[in-house]
Amino acid sequence: MKKMKTDKEVRNEVEPIQAVGTYTEAWSSRVINTLLAEFQNGQSSMPVGFKMKGINMQDKGDGSLLVGFVIVKEENS
Repeated sequence: MKKMKTDKEVRNEVEPIQAVGTYTEAWSSRVINTLLAEFQNGQSSMPVGFKMKGINMQDKGDGSLLVGFVIVKEENS
């Protein structure tokens, strides 16, 4: 028969997971806000004939995240 976990054992497993989740959410918010601020700054400092079109974020599936700015050349340049 499988042994039932005590409330304390369950709390000891859940609390670290919740703490990491809270930290990750806060970190993600800071990163996204920073990227958006840099995007806005980038719009005003792009060389003539170029503009920032967006931010691309891609989960690589191996625990890494790829972040890039999408820059396009304006057609009338």
